[in-house]
Amino acid sequence: MFVPRQLELGRLRPQSAKVELRCHSGPAFAISLSPALTPGPVDATVVGSAEALLLLLWKRTTLGDERLTVTGSWTAAATLLAQPLTP
Repeated sequence: MFVPRQLELGRLRPQSAKVELRCHSGPAFAISLSPALTPGPVDATVVGSAEALLLLLWKRTTLGDERLTVTGSWTAAATLLAQPLTP
């Protein structure tokens, strides 16, 4: 919910990478910095507990956290998640 607002305020620049976050106990969701989230393949998937994924989004942990598993492009995930996704 924050990404569209961050794009609108100019805090983020649109990019083509798409990263899926998948919780062990719930549905997956994708993060994209493109103006519209389009269906299709993702560049990377990050799987972990809800707690670890939330901490990751708020930059309170890193992709190296042992509770998280990254598949696909580590670089795409790190680059996208380094952006100011949350205010």
